Amino acid sequence: MGGNDGNDGNAELGPSGAAEALHDVSNALTVVLGWLEEAAQEVDPARRVHALEVATRKAREARVLAREAIGAPDEDIGPTPIACIVRDVVDALAIEVARRHVTVAITGQEEAARVVGSAAISHVLTNLLLNALEFTPERSTIHVRIGTGNGVFVEVRDEGPGVHPSILPRLFGGGSRRPGGAGIGLRHSREVARKLGGDLVHVAGTDGATFVLELRMAASTPIPPPRPSMMLRAAVTGTRVLVVEDDRAVCDLLEAGLGARGVSVVTLHDGESLASKLPGLGPFDAVLLDLSPIAHDLDGALSAVRSNSPGAGIVFISGSAIALEPALTERFAQTRWVRKPFELGEIAQALADLMAAKST
Repeated sequence: MGGNDGNDGNAELGPSGAAEALHDVSNALTVVLGWLEEAAQEVDPARRVHALEVATRKAREARVLAREAIGAPDEDIGPTPIACIVRDVVDALAIEVARRHVTVAITGQEEAARVVGSAAISHVLTNLLLNALEFTPERSTIHVRIGTGNGVFVEVRDEGPGVHPSILPRLFGGGSRRPGGAGIGLRHSREVARKLGGDLVHVAGTDGATFVLELRMAASTPIPPPRPSMMLRAAVTGTRVLVVEDDRAVCDLLEAGLGARGVSVVTLHDGESLASKLPGLGPFDAVLLDLSPIAHDLDGALSAVRSNSPGAGIVFISGSAIALEPALTERFAQTRWVRKPFELGEIAQALADLMAAKST
């Protein structure tokens, strides 16, 4: 990791937090794309399934980051074994590790040590390993050691040339020497670690470059089980849903995904056509409203929806941090909010909740 993310100039960060969020999302999507390519080329069904599972997991992590950037609520799953997080990160980077002809060795797996903030920790470790991969010679090893003391730590040590002494004073200040690096990885990773109550430090005087991620140890608490998928499907089967969304790819996703769950879906891409088109479409059990195509006349669009389907529940879909949520929730009792980027399960759950509320 010789000189990794050291300062060769000031990084252009743009709006506060935006560059950091995009940096982590970019790392996650790099992994996603790599595993999707692997799945497309893999002939072994079991390995193809594994590739898709890894891609799905990393896509969800990217989704968490994107939602956090727009102010959506934290979705951390609760205390997670640090060894599981480390293994998942290493597993996700297996293609990149193989391509660079290096080995990642994990030692000291403390199975009982649990931490909170699994998505954030995963992205810090991903950044550290991507840096290590860049500066580790072929046929050498990246050493990842997990341990406990006052808390939990993960040490990442490579066998590269190490960090040059001239870079050390500004190592966490931004700028990058890694090809393609944005110059914010180490700085942002330290900020993330400190928000979690820990820290990210460089250890001098070692062979190669050594970074230690320090974390608080969390008490083990039970995680509530997710709603069974069969129950969720039964709750939405037979419902008639209107989707108002200007992104046709999102409409295609909702039509396919909800249709597979027994939902009848009608889509409109133009918010301006609501008042004229709704009367000919008949009533709906629920309406999925993306705020973008109706932003020019929000009150008019909501009035048209209520006039056409007085008893319909409304799921508002938003990809930005807006102040409308409290006001709209107060005006309409049967409402739910789903933030983009979303998963189909979130939409189905929101619809199921609305249907359950209508039946009580």
